[in-house]
Amino acid sequence: MADVNQRFNQGNDTAISGGVGYGVDAKLGLTDHLAVKAGIDYLFASKNAQRTVGGTTYNTTVNLPATMLFLGGEYTILPLHILDVKLIGGYTLVNIYNGNQTTDSNLDLVAVTRTGSGFQVGAGAEVFLARGFSLEADLAYNYAKIDNATFAGSTAAPGSTNSNGTVDYSGIVGKIAFNS
Repeated sequence: MADVNQRFNQGNDTAISGGVGYGVDAKLGLTDHLAVKAGIDYLFASKNAQRTVGGTTYNTTVNLPATMLFLGGEYTILPLHILDVKLIGGYTLVNIYNGNQTTDSNLDLVAVTRTGSGFQVGAGAEVFLARGFSLEADLAYNYAKIDNATFAGSTAAPGSTNSNGTVDYSGIVGKIAFNS
């Protein structure tokens, strides 16, 4: 998130370099080794910063929540009796919603919006605990860069208007899921 950090870092050195999320997936087995997956994740990334507007320095909070839609599949490369080892891959669609920078005095400085696409590849393991119930852990790389994100400034910060940048949600993703 270099563009985002450069834009919002005006008083300290903190940067958005990670976040958390949660989601839900649906999986349909096509064969013993192949399944299709679809899911939606809610991603959260934020930081505290300082910003000077009209000669006054404000403590600000930057929030960049996003939804990520995943459409892909998984292939079991090592099927064992109680454990499957698999490869995962697919297409992602990422949308920033309600992205903003606000101050401690409720001054809304910037709204951030845009949609982008990418992909996700990784590996995982699924442990079968009982008939129809399993625990799944995946580790993947998510490429989810949003180019030309719109940073729409408020009347309090007219210099923020009509500026574009890149918001990058790429990185290593770890997931744990309970399947039934």
